[in-house]
Amino acid sequence: QSGEGVCMSLLMAQAGMMQSPSGGGHIAWRVRVTANNGYTGAQFTTISFRESSGGADLTTPSGATTRAFATSHHTIYVPAQAFDGDNSTVWFTSDNVPQAIGYKFPAPVEVGAVALLPVPTGSVLSIAPKDFSIQFSDDTTTGIDGTWTTAWSVSGETGWAFDEMRVYSKP
Repeated sequence: QSGEGVCMSLLMAQAGMMQSPSGGGHIAWRVRVTANNGYTGAQFTTISFRESSGGADLTTPSGATTRAFATSHHTIYVPAQAFDGDNSTVWFTSDNVPQAIGYKFPAPVEVGAVALLPVPTGSVLSIAPKDFSIQFSDDTTTGIDGTWTTAWSVSGETGWAFDEMRVYSKP
């Protein structure tokens, strides 16, 4: 690589503009629930997008109000509540699955794991996700529009307990 190319790569890396060799570094990530354990809608108390299974949450509670989005939500159970760091609040759909909820980051990020806490104590266990996919977009403007690509899928998740968080890593 030429000296000019190395210099440009270094400047882009310092500005946080480099994508990982695995194709990561996407602007928006979402969880798309296609089936749950018997209930008609979808719900999450907490969603944490991470670089790795033990990594820190890449979302920020302070950005949740403007960066969280969903394909549907009940009037008082808005998408930001799944990213606000408060396990007493929830996002809940007003429509049946399939539904999606996600977060549009200020700069591209690589997500290698997602932590999900769908059912707080006192809710309905059958609303927990059974089949879902983790998807990303590089061209969404609203979090709902644009082209979405599935990074990985999970199926057959049953036996959820109240206040149980599960972490799913990219295979």
